[in-house]
Amino acid sequence: SIQDAPLSIQAFNAEQLEERGVQNVADIAKYTPGLTFYSGTSRATGSFSIRGMTQINPVGDNRRDLVTTFIDGVPYLGTPVGIGSEDIARVEVIKGPQSALFGRATFGGAISLVTTTPGDQMKGRLDATLGQYGDQRLSGAIEGPIVEGKLSARLLLDASNFDGYYPNTFGGRLGASDRRYGALTLSFTPTDNLSFKLRYGRRADEDGPAASTLIARYTDYNCGPFP
Repeated sequence: SIQDAPLSIQAFNAEQLEERGVQNVADIAKYTPGLTFYSGTSRATGSFSIRGMTQINPVGDNRRDLVTTFIDGVPYLGTPVGIGSEDIARVEVIKGPQSALFGRATFGGAISLVTTTPGDQMKGRLDATLGQYGDQRLSGAIEGPIVEGKLSARLLLDASNFDGYYPNTFGGRLGASDRRYGALTLSFTPTDNLSFKLRYGRRADEDGPAASTLIARYTDYNCGPFP
């Protein structure tokens, strides 16, 4: 029970995330005191801090991070800003050095994401979004039993597109993104005391030029070179 855990934890289930309009991990900071998200100039430079202890953006290594994100108990390498909420069943934000129980790189805190486990009931959902600046999103999921009481599966597909809302001095817009995500989860329960969960996910994000202050008028770079 969260009341028995000797930690400072704030948790959200899937329904609470949907009610708050949370679309990615960065949005969780809006509803979690002590958790701060720094957007930077792009998603690649976004980072979190918990109670003022800032995450160190890793270059292929997150062992020195103060705040680490976990997906089903596995540490996520790199900035977690691109992780969406479409396949998340629960989010737990653990604050303070007690979160070191998760292991190294969590002295400031940990963000634990638990993905959805398919059940024995056949069900599905379809979400669509259409907004200004070319904001479009279509997400669908279906799950159900393959072998009653033993094996179940869940398939999720999500696609979104955004044209960006920052006007570019050189023409067009900045901040555009094109995202694709898919996940397949299998849940195998051979006995009442033993269960296995196998999950494969693939995310492909393509971002346009990020918005930043105009310093020098070059068609490709502002004042770079930038990666």
